[in-house]
Amino acid sequence: GWGIRGGTAVNPRLRAALQYARHGWPVLPCAPDGKALCDHGALGATTDEAAIRKWWERWPRANIGTPAGKRVVVVNVNGSEGERSLAELEAKHGQLPPTMTVGTSGGHHLHFSPNGSMNPNAGGTLGPHLDVLGVGQYVILPPSADQSGLRCEWISLVKPAPLPAWVAQVVATSKAQPPEKPLEGKRDVTTAPLGK
Repeated sequence: GWGIRGGTAVNPRLRAALQYARHGWPVLPCAPDGKALCDHGALGATTDEAAIRKWWERWPRANIGTPAGKRVVVVNVNGSEGERSLAELEAKHGQLPPTMTVGTSGGHHLHFSPNGSMNPNAGGTLGPHLDVLGVGQYVILPPSADQSGLRCEWISLVKPAPLPAWVAQVVATSKAQPPEKPLEGKRDVTTAPLGK
């Protein structure tokens, strides 16, 4: 089990960051707006406990980020518009399998195993209000909170399912054929802070 409750650390975010690191998840400290506080952003993430303790001593209320790409590919579903886009894609290509999921103030993050179906460097747009995050990008993990104080939380802690091949194909197609006008809801996806 993940056991992210308990432990001797007083700061719950430090305690959670250490637990993620002990399970092999590199972490990095982030501001409430999602901006990385450490040098090199997602590339600066680590599982080194001494570095993690030092970060959370310096920024005790920092949110917890983890890189996307090689270990996990994340589909960021933004609000009801993202849910509609995802439903349309699933009707055409098939249902996404149950997978590790984080609920956010603006939607949710679906964590998938890359499974060789997608180049880990290839993030991109799956559809309106749907982003796929790859190397150099990161997502925020519970018990982090956004600027309004709303916390993200685990919806499902099952093992990340393999990323369906159709997701990679749709992302590759959207990159190969950019739309004539910007997609509604397109945004910078360097980070996906709490689904915003």
